[in-house]
Amino acid sequence: MSGIKRTFLAEECSATTNDNNSSLTDNNIQSSSPSDSPQSKKLRRSSSHQTTESENDDEPQEDQYEQENGITNGHSPVQSERSEEEEEDDEDEDDDDDDEATEAEPECFSDDSIVHVSFDSGKDDIFRYDGSIRFHIIAPSRPQSGQLTSDQSIIRTFIWTLLAFSKPNYDSCHNDGGTFSLFLKCEPEKLSPGWSIFAKAELTLLHAIDSNKNFVKKINHLFNARSIDWGFHQFKSLKEIYSEFIHWPDNTIRIEAKIHADAPRNVEWDSKGQTGFVGLRNIGATCYMNSFLQTIYFTKKLRRAVYALPTDSDDQLHSIPLALQKLFYDLQFTDRPVSTKKLTRSFGWDKPDEFCQHDIQEFCRVLLDKLESKMEGTTMEGVIPSLFQGQYVQYVRCTKVDHESRVKQTFYDVPLQVRNNANITESFRDFCKSEILTGENLYDAGNIHGLQEAEKGVKFQKFPPVLCLHLLRFEYDYNLSQHRKINDSYSFDYHLDLSEFLENPDCSSCSYKLLSILVHSGDNSSGHYVSFINPALDGQWFKFDDDVVARVAASDAMERNFGGTQDDDGSMYNTSAYMLVYIREDCQKDVLCDINQEDIPQNLIARFDYDKKYLLKRRQDMMDNDGFVDIQIILTDDFHIQQTICLTDLICENPVELLQNKRCLRYIQAQHGEIFRVFARRLAYALV
Repeated sequence: MSGIKRTFLAEECSATTNDNNSSLTDNNIQSSSPSDSPQSKKLRRSSSHQTTESENDDEPQEDQYEQENGITNGHSPVQSERSEEEEEDDEDEDDDDDDEATEAEPECFSDDSIVHVSFDSGKDDIFRYDGSIRFHIIAPSRPQSGQLTSDQSIIRTFIWTLLAFSKPNYDSCHNDGGTFSLFLKCEPEKLSPGWSIFAKAELTLLHAIDSNKNFVKKINHLFNARSIDWGFHQFKSLKEIYSEFIHWPDNTIRIEAKIHADAPRNVEWDSKGQTGFVGLRNIGATCYMNSFLQTIYFTKKLRRAVYALPTDSDDQLHSIPLALQKLFYDLQFTDRPVSTKKLTRSFGWDKPDEFCQHDIQEFCRVLLDKLESKMEGTTMEGVIPSLFQGQYVQYVRCTKVDHESRVKQTFYDVPLQVRNNANITESFRDFCKSEILTGENLYDAGNIHGLQEAEKGVKFQKFPPVLCLHLLRFEYDYNLSQHRKINDSYSFDYHLDLSEFLENPDCSSCSYKLLSILVHSGDNSSGHYVSFINPALDGQWFKFDDDVVARVAASDAMERNFGGTQDDDGSMYNTSAYMLVYIREDCQKDVLCDINQEDIPQNLIARFDYDKKYLLKRRQDMMDNDGFVDIQIILTDDFHIQQTICLTDLICENPVELLQNKRCLRYIQAQHGEIFRVFARRLAYALV
């Protein structure tokens, strides 16, 4: 949703008192929240502000739908004023920090004015991906100007609240009675520069009599330090609220917010602690590779086979199997995101290769071919074909004589057309459909039968335990002379039955469960790749977004990645699945076998432990001998462009090179014991 003008038609946003009528003030709130967990903070209120109508021609304009319906959305008055104050503060760097902290510390509501009604079963889980807020406001007999803040809900460790603003209009020329504004506010529990979190929310005004007449508005927004709230300046007119949305006998305006948030970025997000898994760092444009590597990592029989490969005599710099062993070992036993630098180096890649997005299907085949070649002559020989290889037959059957030609083919993945197909079943039918060879295309049946009319088609003979379906989301446009993305809506199911397409159907070998969904967001020229994985095939989904791993709802993993041209709020949508990995149900236990440290060759563990200790000692010796220590200087602007939460990596082989590639840090050496102000002067000179 595009950003909107930061305007608010209100002369007074602070709460006021009226002797004759109950005003819309703090004591008139009944607020309920699903998050009563010990981690939750006390309910807080933003300071009251005096605001005036303002316009900024540089701001993006309202969506067309909202313009036509007189609805504007954007930041709340509090956020708008905060932005102005921040600009003023930037001009005066000598402002007292203590004064700023005092102004930012809001007052608390009285506990007597708050009623907690829990209706969210996950309220004690502050890392959950969704939650709700109930906000009940006692309405005065006559609308009053005021600002109110709901109770808070903790989602993804962030504090979420609702901000409500009332601005009555008693002018006889206006018949709407004034406006009621509603905003969703998001703040991290711990201040972290550069933080951001994407969220979707439904703000619902409950009808007093008929729930079918509830008024709902939706939000899709990326919250960050410069945009802590988002909502609607004209959520509903006060006239409509007072005529249809006042609940009796408690005389309340009732609002519900359902919030669904992604994992935050640039904050202290402990993927291993919250999910049991760690991510992979993006070392350039390797997100496509990361999504596939996570998928094959959870194909545990393959992981076990990789561990068992003999690599004692392999060259550390050029051995793909050894690099993959190290990668899998770190994913399984470390607590921090893992670098793929050793693996890409073993491919023979240089920097340009790391910043180039390769074809995922080609990458998959090359990697599996390398592993299959390494397994030849070992006890692991044949493991990869036994997991990924299927078989189909191409037939040509004459329609008028008794003659048939059959050619058997093997496959490691099935390419499925998305264009003109609505789901996997239709794509398989399209793949297997037969055609009649007639006219100029008569089939040559040999010397005996000559040219004959024939039927040509495909039948699958065997589907593999691990079935990779490559959805053809990109096609070449000959008019534009370039590739274009097909983002058509295309559905897929958690359970898949392919008995229809087997030449000799066997129920035990054609039923599948969905393990992984590889997703692309963007167009043909740029984009981002993530994977959604269901590791235990139990319906518990996790999103692997480079170095961040988070639990997600099944709908986020599946329905949200069907594709389509519009999101549910009407905005353009460019996210869709491009590869699906299914596990055959009769092979589930074998493919997803448990792997403990005892199952890994001890010589491999000893090698990795030695390499780690040697690397740490070498770094320590370098620091001690040089008499210098590297000081990393991180500027404010660096946080805003940084895309990952890990600014440093003490475990990677070359952290300086890694960080320079990210272009987010500057370096200067400081001598041990150097007075800080001397160092600061040298630093200032170096940064000029």
